Amino acid sequence: MKLQIVKGSVSQIVTVFIQDSSSTTGAGLGSLDQTSSIVGGYVRAGSVGVALAVDEDVTTEGTYQAPSTAGKVRIGTPANMRTGTYELHFHNDLFTSGADNVFITLGGASNMADLVLEIQLTALDLNAGTVNANLTQILGTVLTETPGQIAGRFKDFFDQAAAMFNVATALASFRATVLDAASTRAALGLAAANLDTQLSANLAAIQGVSNVTRLSVALPKYLDRPVAGDKAVKVEFALKDTDGNMEDPDGNQLAVTVYNSAGTSRDTLLYKENALTNALDAGSGTFSAYKQLERSAAGLYSCFVKIASDATEEELFVKVGWEEDATALYEYRATQVLDVANDLGVLLTRCSESRLAELDPANLPADVAANLTAIGNLNDLAAGAQMDLVNAPNATAVTAIQSGLSTHDTAAVQTAANAALVALHLDHLLAVDYDPASKPGVATALLNEIVEDDGGVSRFSANTLEQAPSAGTNPNVLINTTAATVASQTEITLTAGSNDDDAYNAQAIVIYDASDSDYPSVRKVSGYVGATKTVTLDSAPDFTMLAGDGVKIFVTAPGTTAPTANQVADAFLDRTDGVETDVTPRQYMQRIGAVAAGELSGAGTVTETFLGLDGVTTRVIVTAQQSGNRTVVQYF
Repeated sequence: MKLQIVKGSVSQIVTVFIQDSSSTTGAGLGSLDQTSSIVGGYVRAGSVGVALAVDEDVTTEGTYQAPSTAGKVRIGTPANMRTGTYELHFHNDLFTSGADNVFITLGGASNMADLVLEIQLTALDLNAGTVNANLTQILGTVLTETPGQIAGRFKDFFDQAAAMFNVATALASFRATVLDAASTRAALGLAAANLDTQLSANLAAIQGVSNVTRLSVALPKYLDRPVAGDKAVKVEFALKDTDGNMEDPDGNQLAVTVYNSAGTSRDTLLYKENALTNALDAGSGTFSAYKQLERSAAGLYSCFVKIASDATEEELFVKVGWEEDATALYEYRATQVLDVANDLGVLLTRCSESRLAELDPANLPADVAANLTAIGNLNDLAAGAQMDLVNAPNATAVTAIQSGLSTHDTAAVQTAANAALVALHLDHLLAVDYDPASKPGVATALLNEIVEDDGGVSRFSANTLEQAPSAGTNPNVLINTTAATVASQTEITLTAGSNDDDAYNAQAIVIYDASDSDYPSVRKVSGYVGATKTVTLDSAPDFTMLAGDGVKIFVTAPGTTAPTANQVADAFLDRTDGVETDVTPRQYMQRIGAVAAGELSGAGTVTETFLGLDGVTTRVIVTAQQSGNRTVVQYF
């Protein structure tokens, strides 16, 4: 943002618009105030930078309130304005005489885009209706006439007898009687017969100042720190006149100075050549505090910026100055020093193991092998080692997969993938024996929690099969009660039940062992007496029934028998939409088994086919692009 303020102005309120750096539409950032940790600095031309802190508020909108010191700024929010509009009250010291401009940068608040203010300090008030001027010299010659005499001459110029004022006549008269009079020219020190020649010379001088008006700077937006040592970044500057022609400034001097957002000089980073052995020469005259750029050709200058591996990550401002007809001209550019290599390392360490586990190594394209070599901790590792995707990504297994992919070695890829599955205990799903008495992995893992030991055979636990833990709402449960008495292991009386004889005949009854975590045993009701609520079972349960054991009687379809444990398990595995729409748990596990441990054909081509663990049934066919992106996945 560029402004013009008269030198010595006081009580200045500057209205600004602050953007939200997280917005992609250029929206303003709201809710900023004196507590938002906004900091920055200002630098007046020819002076060092001074720190600023926006930590004081505005009491009354539109009424200037001086900050407590020159390093403080007050902030307020004008009414009826768009989000992001604020008024800033600066200290009077920023605009005092003695400098031609002041450069201000502010930032630091969350999601705040940096605010840059370039303020030209002028000698005249450009907003005034009139400009008062007292003539003391003309073309360097001191006037000896009194103010009254000069005013009289102007009066003569405009005091014409003609009824209609004629500009041409008036100018001719003024020129002949005043400006071209020998006495006037002698008094002004003019040797020419008239003023035309002298005015032409003045015009040429003015054009000389305006001829070099455009500066082009080739400066990268970001300066990347090297991993080690130093590197040189070339910056080029081109001066052109109004016609686009390359042209040198007066004295062939183009100077530069570099400083950070705090105003600290960084001129020591500037060198003549990319070898970084010779620093830029010091400037002279107006730019004695600057560094003199190297001239390559007319209007073309350059320098090299040294970026060290331990350079501070900061914003740098490049100020360029040159002189035209004794007038100092300036341009500003900004860049940012970044540590891209380190930031990439941080990004890589934040790749979660769960995301790595989602990768399907068998379908990665062969050229991934070349890409993986760019990651330092995955280089030169032996193939066939195991990859721990839970605790930390084991680079050795990744490299083993990489090696197999690069050579289209299906066996090597499968070996590496199998090693990863073993590390995660996923091989116990289908490939190796699962001992419920000695469960692999973590005891509270999902599969370990829902399975229990039944004399060396795995079965679902009572809690897994339980449909209504607190009873009463499941329409398939006819009665949820307890055993009041136990006459024998096939005859019990219920605490509650129907008063109708044979009400529960041929229905499934589940007895829960209260002494063993409600261990269930499924049987069938062969008889029921309503008056005594006596139930006769078709056979004794798997444990010794006692009074107080839980009892549930479930609806069994006519002509059917109570389900066995295997039937219950099959019902779970074949549950419709059990995993997601049109995918049962059985289908899901068959496909996982095929991709993770089944035979593979077409590896490294656009079509790969995975067989089930029976080695015959096709379970998955993947069509992929050369880049590895899957375009079609078929399930069978």
